[in-house]
Amino acid sequence: KLKSVWGRQIDYVENLIISADETIAYLADNYLGGLQIINISDRTNPTFINSYLPNSGYIEDLKLSKDGKTAFIYDGIEVEIVDVSNPLTPTLIGSYNADDGYGYGYSTTLSDDESTLYIAHSGVDIVDISNPATPQFLGSYDNFNYTSDIVLSADGSKAYLVDSLSLEIIDITDSANPVLLGSYTPDYARAIALSPDGIIAYIADYVGFKIVDVSDSANPSLLGSYDIDWGGEDFSDVTLSDDGTLAYF
Repeated sequence: KLKSVWGRQIDYVENLIISADETIAYLADNYLGGLQIINISDRTNPTFINSYLPNSGYIEDLKLSKDGKTAFIYDGIEVEIVDVSNPLTPTLIGSYNADDGYGYGYSTTLSDDESTLYIAHSGVDIVDISNPATPQFLGSYDNFNYTSDIVLSADGSKAYLVDSLSLEIIDITDSANPVLLGSYTPDYARAIALSPDGIIAYIADYVGFKIVDVSDSANPSLLGSYDIDWGGEDFSDVTLSDDGTLAYF
C-alpha cells in the first residue's frame, strides 16, 4: 500500500493503475495534483519518477493503454491523452472536451482495439482516438444526468451506463446513432461491473450493491442485493474476480 512517497502523504487517490510489468504505478492523485508516476520495482522503497498536471488540476478517471505508453486523464469534462512511454517526460498528445453544458462525468472506457474512447458525461460521448493527436467525435447518447460509470460488453456492441437515476443499456453498434435498449433503477448507482459472460451486472450504490440480470437487455431484473451499514462511505467502485465469483467494492 502506498501511503507516502518521497516524504509526501498520498491521501486522495481517485484511481491507481499498475503497469503490466508491475514496475510503475500511475496514481490519479487529487491531493498532490494530477498524475503521479511512481517506481515500485522495489516494493520496500517506492520512488517518485515524475508527474503530469492536467489543465484543471483534477482527475476523475485514469485509463492506461494495454502497451502502457498512453494515459487517458479525465477531469469530468475534458480528456487529455498523454504519452507516458518515457515516464520521466509525460507529454500531452491531444485532448477532447466533452462539455455540453448539461452534466458531468466520472469514467471513461476504451474499446478492445483502443481505437475508440467512450466518455461518461451526460450520457456517453463516443470518440475516435485512432489518431490521438486529433480525437474525433463519432456520436453520443444523452440522458442529461451525471454519468458515474460505463462498461462495455465483451463484443463491444453494448454500453452499460450508471448514474444517480438508473442503469441504462445502450446499443452502440452504430456509433453515430446509439440506441437505448433498456434500463433498471437502483439506489443512486456509482459503479458497475459485468460478469465474464456478460449476463449479470454488479452495481455499487449508496447502500451496498445490486446484482442484476441483464441477459435480456430490454428487461433487466434484480436477482439479489447486499446492503451495508455504510456509515457515510461512498461505494464508488466495484471489481470482480477473474472467475466472477467474488465482488470487491
